[in-house]
Amino acid sequence: MQTVVTETPNPPAPMEPRRKKWTRTECAALETLEVFQQQRLELVEGELFNKMGKNRPRTIAQTLVRLALEALSGGRYVDIETTIDVAPEDNPTSEPSRI
Repeated sequence: MQTVVTETPNPPAPMEPRRKKWTRTECAALETLEVFQQQRLELVEGELFNKMGKNRPRTIAQTLVRLALEALSGGRYVDIETTIDVAPEDNPTSEPSRI
């Protein structure tokens, strides 16, 4: 006996739930409510990431690189750890070093 399927089966459930994409405005509102108490977070393309702390090997490497660049350029073009940012309307889902 043959069987005929007249209904399409339900699509399979996604393996992982969809992630919330945050905006600068939403993060600013949450920050005023002190939701992120003592957390160092960074908003990158709608995702919140924990900012890494500085450890001794990283600090030593950064100093050595800075000294080498200063020796090569006379120190004119060396600017360590300057945050690069754009206007919120140009990039509403990223804000480095915001929170």
